[in-house]
Parts: sequence; structure tokens; C-alpha cells
Amino acid sequence: MGADMGTLTLLDRDAEPAQTIAVCEEQDRSTLLQMSQVCLAKGLSREAILRQWPVVRPDDTAISPLRSKNVQFPYARLRVKSALAVPLIFKGSVIGVMVLLKRKSEAFLPSSLALLDALATQIVVLIESGHFQSQTRALSIMEERQRLARELHDSVAQSLFTLCLAAEGLKASLVNPSEQARRALDLLVEQSTRVNREMRTLINELRPVDLRGECLCDALQAHVDSLRRSTNVQVTLSMEGEVFDLPVPIQRNLNRIAQEALNNIARHAGASAARVSLQVEHDVARLTVSDNGKGFDPQAVAESDAGSLGLPSMRERAEIIGGALLIRSELGKGTIVRAVIPLARVREGSPS
Repeated sequence: MGADMGTLTLLDRDAEPAQTIAVCEEQDRSTLLQMSQVCLAKGLSREAILRQWPVVRPDDTAISPLRSKNVQFPYARLRVKSALAVPLIFKGSVIGVMVLLKRKSEAFLPSSLALLDALATQIVVLIESGHFQSQTRALSIMEERQRLARELHDSVAQSLFTLCLAAEGLKASLVNPSEQARRALDLLVEQSTRVNREMRTLINELRPVDLRGECLCDALQAHVDSLRRSTNVQVTLSMEGEVFDLPVPIQRNLNRIAQEALNNIARHAGASAARVSLQVEHDVARLTVSDNGKGFDPQAVAESDAGSLGLPSMRERAEIIGGALLIRSELGKGTIVRAVIPLARVREGSPS
């Protein structure tokens, strides 16, 4: 097709760029990626996405409908003379866009356009096939997790509950037991109660609250209720602001962060009280999960080869949506986990 370079950008469900692949010489890569972001926000790619039709710019004076310095700068660096943007469309929605660039002022031939259209169709088929396989695997995993959770609840959890009651009954029935017998019974009651609590926490983890059909408010309430039922922790939940207006990816990832943080409280904190707070303001969302438990040394946990309390997973989820995860903990003084997500950039970059 005679192109000197090009990009392929895939969009997420909110029509935001999820991944961009650049094909060019190595010294042009950073500039090309910068140009790609500009085109998606204001220029050639955005026009193709909005029109859902290929857009051709035959020379450098018409590459972008906007004559701002910021838009023209990347093209000047790349010496681009003509460009073509082709949207990737599946079931009426744009899922990506391809951009080809030439350093000569020459038209893209009809044969090249036909070939590119066929290539776009094949890419859409491959992407959707991959999505279907991924969704099928995820559904199978979810169904298996739910089946295992049901079996654990109906068999092991019930047996553990019976064991707890039997241990408590045996301890209460003995009159003037010896010191050794009393210690053994105390240990039996303590261990059976702890194992029963951990089993219920495991069952809750196997049946995570999804956001399908409900919002983040409902999911957080379900997590809090689950922690109350499976432990003796007194949990409070507060929400401020327009939680319903949060983009779905932000709601989804904050849901998982909250779930992981509450699971840590149930399994590791030894807390008697916890608090979940979600504050949504114009430019930022803050999710805070705190407890009055035994705390830990964040540096030691980060350097340990043992379990890391799910901290990397929570941090990755915060970073995926452009935010950061802040952790404050001290031995004997509880833990605070806070996800801070900027919203202004998300809202300004949303399609109009």
C-alpha cells in the first residue's frame, strides 16, 4: 500500500484507547505514538471514529481539520504528506482505528483502499474471536468457582459449623475441668471458629460480586454485609457524590479493590472494626478501606517472597484506570488502603 508507517489503536467499551501498536522506524516511535493520541482526541482518527467511515487526507495542509500548533507538530516531525484512517467496526460500534501515513503527496490507490478494508475486516474478526474465547473461558471459570463455592458451603462449611457448636457444647458441659483439659477445649473452640471463619471468607472470594445488573453502591454494600456475616468485624459504609456517574471501568476496578481489601481484613487483620468510604467529587474518586487491626510492615511485605496480601493486584487495578493506590499501615495500629482515581482527564477525553 506504499505506506511509510502506521498505527493500530484498539478501543475499550467506553470508546477510550486501550492499546496502540506503532509500525515505524525505532527513532520515530515516540513521535508516532504522540501523534496517534492527538489524532484520537482531535484529528484524523477521531473523525473516522465519529463518521464510522474511512478518512483520507491527501496532503499536509488537510491532515487535520484543526490548525492548532499541537496538532501540526507531530506531523511536521514525521514529515507526513498524506494519511488514511480506517475505523474497525463490529455490530455498528467502532472498536478500533487503523492509520497509514505516507511521506509523499500521493493518493492511496483504490486497490490499496480495498485491501485495507479487507484487512480491517479480518482484524475485527480476530479481535472478536479472541474476545469470545476470553469471555467463554471467564464464564467457565466463574461457573466452576460458583459450583465449588456451593459445594463448600453445603458440605464443609456446614460440618465446620457443627464442629464449632459441638466444641462450645463440650466446653460448657464439663464441670471443673483440669487446667490441661480447659486449655485443650479453649484451643479446640478457637481453632474451629477460626477455620470456620476462613472457610466462609474463601467461599465469599469464590463468589465475587459482579457489577452486571448493579452499580458499585450495591456491590460495596454486598461486600460489607458479607464481611459482617462471616466475621465479628463491625463494618460501616459511607458514600458521597455521584457514584452512579462513574465510568463502568472505574466502578469495576474499585469494586475489586474493595473486595480484596476487605478479604485481607477478614483473613489477616484481626480487626474488630472497619470502615469503607467512597467519595466522588468533580475531579477525583477516593475509595478508602480502613481497619483497627494488627497492621503490618508494608516494606517487609513487599520484599517478602510469601503472600503479599493482594497488594500488587490492587495497585495494578488502580493504575489501569489512571489512579494510584496508597497504603498506610503500622504494627498494632491498623491499616488504611486508599485508591485515588482522577476523573477530570477521563471526562474530558470521553467521546462527545
